[in-house]
Amino acid sequence: MADSGQPRRRRLVPWNPEEAGPEGGAPRPPPPSPGGRSPLKWVLLAVAALVLAVLVWRVVVVLPEFLPDRAQEEAPADPVPQPVPPDVEPPPTGDRSDARAARDHARALRDAVRLEAAGSPQEGTLLDIERHFVRAERAEERRAYAEAQSEYRRAVRELEELRRGVAAWRAARDGIDALEENLRDVRLVDAFEADALREVREGLSRARAAMEIGRYGEAANLAKSAAARLAEARQSARGRLEAEVARGQRALAEGDAAAAVEAFDRVLDLDPANEAAGIGRQRADTIEEVNARMREGRRLENAGDLRGALAAYAGAADLDEYAVDARQAVSRVRRALRDQAVEDGFREVSRLIKADRWDEAEQRLRDLRAEYPEDNRIARRMEAFAEERRLNRVRVALIAAREAESAREWERARSIYRDLIDTRVDRPEVIEGYERTGRVLRAKQAFAINIRIARDAADRGDYQDAITRFNAAMERKPDYVDLTPEQEQLQRFLEQQSRPVPVTFVSDGRTLVSYVGPMNRSPAVMEREETVELLPGRYRVRGSRSRYRPVEFELLVRGDEPPGPVRVVAHERDR
Repeated sequence: MADSGQPRRRRLVPWNPEEAGPEGGAPRPPPPSPGGRSPLKWVLLAVAALVLAVLVWRVVVVLPEFLPDRAQEEAPADPVPQPVPPDVEPPPTGDRSDARAARDHARALRDAVRLEAAGSPQEGTLLDIERHFVRAERAEERRAYAEAQSEYRRAVRELEELRRGVAAWRAARDGIDALEENLRDVRLVDAFEADALREVREGLSRARAAMEIGRYGEAANLAKSAAARLAEARQSARGRLEAEVARGQRALAEGDAAAAVEAFDRVLDLDPANEAAGIGRQRADTIEEVNARMREGRRLENAGDLRGALAAYAGAADLDEYAVDARQAVSRVRRALRDQAVEDGFREVSRLIKADRWDEAEQRLRDLRAEYPEDNRIARRMEAFAEERRLNRVRVALIAAREAESAREWERARSIYRDLIDTRVDRPEVIEGYERTGRVLRAKQAFAINIRIARDAADRGDYQDAITRFNAAMERKPDYVDLTPEQEQLQRFLEQQSRPVPVTFVSDGRTLVSYVGPMNRSPAVMEREETVELLPGRYRVRGSRSRYRPVEFELLVRGDEPPGPVRVVAHERDR
């Protein structure tokens, strides 16, 4: 009894219809062989199979080695990694999951290769590879998972081999197409490198022939080699073209217009977009006139006519804007004219300085700087001018200060010295003059103060203090200062007050008499009449007696007017 848990086995249709029974039924039994099994038949079949295998091996492996150019076939430019040989692959596991993984991998690779092979000559190979998928699927239906996994592996190997073939075909096709594209414009190469161009075209023909017989790697290498040779030829032709341009430019420099026209016309015929040749061709039409103007400019420059030379050089530069020698000559003459103008300006500035016209000299320098701002000499001359003007101002100020000192205008002289010091002039004569005028002004001030104090003291009657102050004033008085009439009068008055004056005191013989002033006397009984020598000045006289009211009064003693008898008697009793 069949196991109901097992799926029903599907009937397999034989691959050879002749093996099927009538109307697709059971297969026919093989016809009986006479005498049962025949050993001779099996031996003959084995020998035939061995001979067939040897022939296939010679055709597939040995014979291609002796084909023409087979041994010299180069490897592809970008080799594709080779698949793992079947003998190193692990044997099929027979597991269902491994078979399905192999199936998914093979199907994904088949889809990718189908897209890559679209339009290629190998596209039909995919139909041959499909047999492995059919066999694998039938094996899976029979649950022969090891067999299915083996078929999927064979499909993967053939797909990878197909992918490599398609890549080689595409590389060969792209190389040939690129080479054909590069050969469309080879006028320059054909003119200078005809032999190389012939080699390139022969290489292209060989690449096409290899492509037609399916030797794609060889075709790609041939196309690549021809492309490299074409690039080398292009570079060489470009160099020879540039040499032709250089020849024309040398002819221009030598003034040979005909040779220049010939060289540039040949270059433009081969390369109409050549900018250097186009410019040179334009210059060749005016080179004779340019050279004539350059000769005239050199003649005028040698004769010293810089402005005429500048006009000639500028005319040459206008005719040929690429004439380097003309532009250099224009620059050189302009510099010479500028230097000449600057030197003339400097001489004028020096003349104005000698004439003490400093403001005009400064303005002339400013005009030069505005006219030639790029000339650094003007900036340096302005710095030197500023220093010269400062030194001149110092010199003028010192002269004015000395003149003020000579005129005894000490305040003005000191002010000049102070202004110089404030402007950072630290010359010794300036500092000494400032200190000297300070001493003189301080001495004058001290003299004036002492004279004023002496006069005030004399007016108060403090003659001795006045004499002391007057003497101090005379000690501080500068030698050049003369006394004014008023000061001389004060001096004579004080001389009169400098000598003692006899003063007679009258007393009753019982009163104590004392006085305080320039000279002092302690209280003592004075004789009825007593004369003493007193220095002129203001005194305070006091007379006192027991049980009497004291007597006090002020006494002014003057040398020019001696006082009369001075009575000092305390006669009023104290109540």
